[in-house]
Amino acid sequence: MYFPYLRGKRFELSALKTISSLLINYPDKVSPIIEPVKFSKDLQRSVTHLLQKNINFTLIINPDTGEANTGELIDYLLENFKDTKNYQIGLIVDIDTNIEEYLEKIEQLNNKGITLIYKAVRDDVKRLIEIITSKYEIIYNVVYIEKTGPRFYQQIPPKTVILLEDHFKKLETNAKYLDIEKTTFSDEHIQFSRDNFKGFSDFSIIGDNYMESGGPAKAVVIHFPDFDNERKLIVHHFTSDNNTDTSNPGGKFLEALDKWNGWYEASTIETIGSRQYKDYHTRQHYPGLGTLKKNSIEHHIELLIKFLS
Repeated sequence: MYFPYLRGKRFELSALKTISSLLINYPDKVSPIIEPVKFSKDLQRSVTHLLQKNINFTLIINPDTGEANTGELIDYLLENFKDTKNYQIGLIVDIDTNIEEYLEKIEQLNNKGITLIYKAVRDDVKRLIEIITSKYEIIYNVVYIEKTGPRFYQQIPPKTVILLEDHFKKLETNAKYLDIEKTTFSDEHIQFSRDNFKGFSDFSIIGDNYMESGGPAKAVVIHFPDFDNERKLIVHHFTSDNNTDTSNPGGKFLEALDKWNGWYEASTIETIGSRQYKDYHTRQHYPGLGTLKKNSIEHHIELLIKFLS
């Protein structure tokens, strides 16, 4: 099962809405994890949409990035979805997390259960699990490997374990991708069931390096996931050529898009995201960088749905 970890920015939330018709049909294949960065109208609309469509997901109520806070998230859920059960409350567990405090705050919610996201090594992890399971069911234990090390998950029942990893290889500047056609991403979609885990999670082509907004770039890159001959995930990088300054991002995108289209015409891939890119090429249209990231996320999730189906 795939658990895409999304930061709750506008284009990430929009990606979930766009592919919700797929998520409805594959409830045992994908369950998004949302870490809100703002208590925004976009977040509220997206959560409402997922709940109304009965799409299972996890909503983190103690985010460690951005501006959203626990109180406003819980108040929103209490006011609108007190007795809704198709989602999990997500709790980030770091070195200082006071689990008892959060359990008191959510006691009025009648949700499906708890998802724990471990972002630090805790020596008392077995005690934490005992405290939580005395009141709630722990549906998923998400272990962020880069933060906890390779053996921490061994303390947790494997049937609830989801391994979270940041597979995206972000370079210092976009222009550096000009010399890199593709990079390896992951084979966790193959390995997780062999290791007897519940699933796997990643930050898609965004990566874990959260930024509220980025500055202008000299180069535009289309990051596009695909499978290699062994069905491992790779990411193609289609990069603009005229990268001397930050002007004309639309023109740079069309340069990268021409490269993408040449590859796409020879491929057998067809997803919601790829059809959007093909439409941009047909119309020679630049939709903006946020929309392009949205389309790549949609494509990535759909690829993994198809693999797992």
